[in-house]
Amino acid sequence: VLPLMRMTNGVISILQERCILYYKENDCKPAPAIELSFKRCTKYRTSFLLYYNRGDSMNDKDIRKILINYLLAERQDIRIYQEKTIGSSICDVMAVSSHLTGYEIKSDSDDYSRLDRQVSAYDDFFDKNYLVISQKHRKSAENKVPRHWGIINIEQDSVEILRRAADNPNVS
Repeated sequence: VLPLMRMTNGVISILQERCILYYKENDCKPAPAIELSFKRCTKYRTSFLLYYNRGDSMNDKDIRKILINYLLAERQDIRIYQEKTIGSSICDVMAVSSHLTGYEIKSDSDDYSRLDRQVSAYDDFFDKNYLVISQKHRKSAENKVPRHWGIINIEQDSVEILRRAADNPNVS
């Protein structure tokens, strides 16, 4: 699986042309398990590129890469930090811009056993919070976090905001 990258339209065109040329020159086709997907961010007229292996379930690392690239494509004035201690928990992804936003990731292999403690720690620290989930948690996530928390569903080929985060009433 290749890394994710943020790209402009010109680079995407060049990359697409090079891939086509490579396959023609080498008389081959891409491996069926590996696919390429481009997602548009119209706000900044940029795209981010997702390489993924469709056969695998979504783990923390996969979700994190897609989330970070999505955030960077959406906002130009953002700083991203990972695995930062906040109280008694560790924040998976922290975004710093005009406000602090925390992102707690629940992958296919995660359960909700620590979520109450994590929600409390995040609510003491961040202006806004999101629960970032894989498809496995889509039906149950809404009942697991407070109403002011947002929910983002990340699949191998999409990023969907199920609920936007509201301002955290616990932070002044």
